[in-house]
Amino acid sequence: MTEYAKVVTPKREILIPLSVVGFGESYENLFAGAVASGAEVWAAYEYNNFNNPFQQADREFLREKPFWTEIFRDIVIKRNRKKGEIGSGTPLTYIAKAQTESVEYIDVLAPEEGYWVSTADGIFVPGTIVPRETVPTKKEAMRRLEAAGMPGEQVSYFHRLKEYGTLPTFSRRSADYKKGFFQVSLNGDPSSTGHENVGARFCGGPIVMEVEF
Repeated sequence: MTEYAKVVTPKREILIPLSVVGFGESYENLFAGAVASGAEVWAAYEYNNFNNPFQQADREFLREKPFWTEIFRDIVIKRNRKKGEIGSGTPLTYIAKAQTESVEYIDVLAPEEGYWVSTADGIFVPGTIVPRETVPTKKEAMRRLEAAGMPGEQVSYFHRLKEYGTLPTFSRRSADYKKGFFQVSLNGDPSSTGHENVGARFCGGPIVMEVEF
C-alpha cells in the first residue's frame, strides 16, 4: 500500500506519495499525473535534517533502482531580464504547481550548473528548486553544507540548459549514489516519449509524516 507525506504550506495541503511510479510513460503524462511541486517534495525530503520516512524511502528505492528521475508539477519558461534586475544568471519564470488551482509564477535567475549550496537565505528560491548559488566542486559544496549543519552526503548537482527557447521545459529531480540524492534540473523535454528511469509521484494510502512550512 502506498504511503504518503502530508505537506502543509501557506498555499495548500498536499499528500505526496513516498513512491515514484509510471516509469517509461511520456513526460507529458508524468507531468499531468504528478501531484507535487519540486519545493513540496524538497520540504518532505529535507524535513528534520533529512531524518524522516520520505528520505528513507528514497534511499530504499535506490537499492532497487540505482538511478531514477522524477518529474515535478513545475514548468520553466524563458523570460526577458527586468529593468534594474540585480544578479547574474539566466532569467526564467518558474511555474510551480502548473495547471492547478495553486499555481505560482516565480521569476528567477538560474545560476550556472554546479553543486547547490546553503546560503544565508536558504538553498532554493522559495517555491522552486532553483538554487540561489552553485559552486563548481563537490568538495566546496560539502564544506558549505556541513558548515550549515547539513549532512555532507546530501551534496547534489544542479543542471540547466545553456540556452532556453520559446518552448517550456519540465522541472525534475534525480537520485543517484554517485552524483547526489537530490540532483535538480530544469531540462525536462515535454516532447519526450518516456524513459525507463523517469517517473513521477502519482496519487492514495496511509499518511506516515506531516510537514508544515
